[in-house]
Amino acid sequence: MSKNNESVDPEDKGEKLPLTKQDKNKVKLLEELQKSHGVISLAVQNVGICRKTFYNYTDNDEEFAEAVELVNESAIDHVESKLFELINGVTVENDTNEGVVVLDDNTGEPVKVYKHAPNTAAVIFFLKTRAKDRGYVERQEVTGKDGKELGKWKIEVIDVNHSEDGETKD
Repeated sequence: MSKNNESVDPEDKGEKLPLTKQDKNKVKLLEELQKSHGVISLAVQNVGICRKTFYNYTDNDEEFAEAVELVNESAIDHVESKLFELINGVTVENDTNEGVVVLDDNTGEPVKVYKHAPNTAAVIFFLKTRAKDRGYVERQEVTGKDGKELGKWKIEVIDVNHSEDGETKD
């Protein structure tokens, strides 16, 4: 697959052949995927093909599949940058009348003006997904009434595919 309007001759004589309809669709798909940040349904709709065709292209064309993966990585990078904007907040110049003003505790003077203040939920999300090794994970503690132990439990695993004598059931 080539991104221009020519493809390489299979006999490699240096001659260029026009792109096939399939190759043109693949180029359009990559452009539409980039615009839609990797949303397949929008991309295939804008190109005028069905979703199954898209998956056939990815299954049968390694170069196309790699290009799709790069688009997906780019989309993740974009969303991560937006997450960091939420974590840090978006500041504006102090002379504007918009946003959230943060005042200095001692002087009462404006220190920062946020168009969007830092978002606590975004911070928590980031820590739960990217800082698990530092202990930022949710765990459920199972206890009995008033935090007491539940007591001893016996768990027996039964393999439904084998009978008691070890024979495999059909």
